[in-house]
Amino acid sequence: MRTSQPNGATLLLASGAALLLGLVAAEIGAQQADFALEGSLGYVRDENFFQVEQAQEVDLAAVELLFDLSYAGRRTDLDIQYSPVFERQLDEPELEDDSHRLTLRLDSQLGRRTAFSADAGLWKSPRAIVGRTDFPQQSVVIERSDQFRALAGMALEVALGRRSALALGLNHSSYLFDEPAFEDSRATAVYLRTSWRGSPARSWYAQGSLRRVSLGVAEEVDIVLATLGADLRLGRGSEADSGVRAGLQLGGYEVEQDTTLGLGKQETGVVGSVELLSGGGPVRWRLQVARDVAPLVGFLGIADLDYGFAGISADLGQRLTAGAYGTRSRQSGFGETGESETTTWNLTLDLLLTPIVALTAEHSRIEQDAEGLPLDNLSYGRTAAYLAVRIYRSGPSTTPVLGRRPRRLRI
Repeated sequence: MRTSQPNGATLLLASGAALLLGLVAAEIGAQQADFALEGSLGYVRDENFFQVEQAQEVDLAAVELLFDLSYAGRRTDLDIQYSPVFERQLDEPELEDDSHRLTLRLDSQLGRRTAFSADAGLWKSPRAIVGRTDFPQQSVVIERSDQFRALAGMALEVALGRRSALALGLNHSSYLFDEPAFEDSRATAVYLRTSWRGSPARSWYAQGSLRRVSLGVAEEVDIVLATLGADLRLGRGSEADSGVRAGLQLGGYEVEQDTTLGLGKQETGVVGSVELLSGGGPVRWRLQVARDVAPLVGFLGIADLDYGFAGISADLGQRLTAGAYGTRSRQSGFGETGESETTTWNLTLDLLLTPIVALTAEHSRIEQDAEGLPLDNLSYGRTAAYLAVRIYRSGPSTTPVLGRRPRRLRI
């Protein structure tokens, strides 16, 4: 039995309508607002359109729109992106893909010592959401069905002194499915974080959080996490700094005896992450390995989640940018639930032809092996080429065409 859920298309349409109203209001009332509308026309070859072991190769025509609104005020910065994508098979137009993506980022300085930040992302797609990305994520490819994913986070930070701060935050994530064979999951976490900055290049933090996970109709699991971490910056100069971040998370969760989940009275585990990155200069790279505890996507259960990420992006001259990104995700359910391993990697090439026209090519590949879970073993690729054109722009910004570059969320 599945939980009742809001219709993903309704939520996305409502969000898109609210966004368009916000764009109009911003255009009328804020001279500092920058608005861009872009369109992309592309060709896609999908080696496994239905995401099952018996692969079927399909050629698709794709149309994508991108609404981008950014506002920079004295105390508040706002960035919103909404992007619908429409794909149709070239020889059988009845085969189609429609997906939607909406992201929001807000930073506001409420007072001399108080700051507020918020991030939100909504995705609706009939396929696995494993497209272009520059950060590690939990990846699992289920049989083709409408999927709705939501991520949201907000934090209020108060400076206690010149070097210390206290932050209270709330995060939420949801995986919702239209297919009755798959179970919904929701997770909400509240956290308290205290940080101390030893120097401009070094800071330390301690964080405690309580995460409540809802599975299916009535199953709930509470997860308590404690984190000690450090943020370090190495190198000289603001443009070529590399940052090193190391974090250790120790925690456990407690749940009542439940034969459905196959869990004992209490399970404990170790979570943490280590990250290396360089974000300045013509070459940018990022490495991360992490361990977490999260809902078993699509099924009733809690899983140990291990994932690693490696990515590099390089400017090859003033107009050409190349990137390579790879993520490996392994989720292992507690009890007798089973496990799956999913590897995705992406190669991208962006060519700025003029300030308002860009050409993008990308190839993505997915490898998945599952044991003890009703998931298909997969190995297939998806190749695409797009021509992106800026249709309209207003505001003070002179940023070139954005192309198909999604915003990264800080959640």
